[in-house]
Amino acid sequence: MADLKARLGLLDASNQRLKAQLAAQTKVEANGLAPIALRILKSVYTIEAGSALGSAWVAWRENGNTYLITANHVINDVGVGGTVTVKQKTSHWTGKVTRADDTNDLAVIEVDRKLGAPLWQDATVQTDP
Repeated sequence: MADLKARLGLLDASNQRLKAQLAAQTKVEANGLAPIALRILKSVYTIEAGSALGSAWVAWRENGNTYLITANHVINDVGVGGTVTVKQKTSHWTGKVTRADDTNDLAVIEVDRKLGAPLWQDATVQTDP
């Protein structure tokens, strides 16, 4: 009987350790992912280009303008020099396609205003990089 109690004690201790690890991991995920997701969402936009629809993310800001990266196939209808609509939630802006790379399926869109900070930039930085 003592052996059984000892084994149950070990199982209970192991169970408590696993519960603590799970609780700690859940806390890290809850606290760690939410701020990251919020920051990412501030830098991601929807692109409407002719009949195409896609996404884009802020790559850099320079001289009050924002430059976004999207897929080249998204801007195929309008091409380099064409205009697109950049949207986020209920806001929208006009952007101009400045570069396109068919081989790598990438394109650059310029918006003549500051949008969200690039993901690589500290979220607290208020000036252009």
